[in-house]
Amino acid sequence: MKTLVKYLRPGDGVVLVLFAALAIGSFRFGSFVGAGDAGLAAIITVNHREVATVELNKASAFNVQGALGEITLQIEKNSIRVRRSACPNQVCVKQGAARRSGEILVCVPNRLVILLRGESLPSDRMPQESRGDAVTH
Repeated sequence: MKTLVKYLRPGDGVVLVLFAALAIGSFRFGSFVGAGDAGLAAIITVNHREVATVELNKASAFNVQGALGEITLQIEKNSIRVRRSACPNQVCVKQGAARRSGEILVCVPNRLVILLRGESLPSDRMPQESRGDAVTH
């Protein structure tokens, strides 16, 4: 560490501070971009056929017929999730809720695809659990 300090100049400190401020600012700005969706709609397809398009602004639950049986979808807090499915491994149920435009929920055995489309919502109107965290893998 002492060898590194002897090579630093006063201007290097300024560069380090500017770099740190830029890094912190980019994380802060990133929380506002793509943070959620208003006017969000889910396009639901089964076996390559569009069966429904639903707005996600009202809480509800409904069923869709998949290749293996009935699939229960749940809409709440501007999100959609697979509540129950007739598939064997329940991966679609464990996938959780989709909240952002461009997200996709899939149940391969039932041939179900749910694609979200919509406009951005300010991050202060998003549920806390969908804002992300500081841990990445």
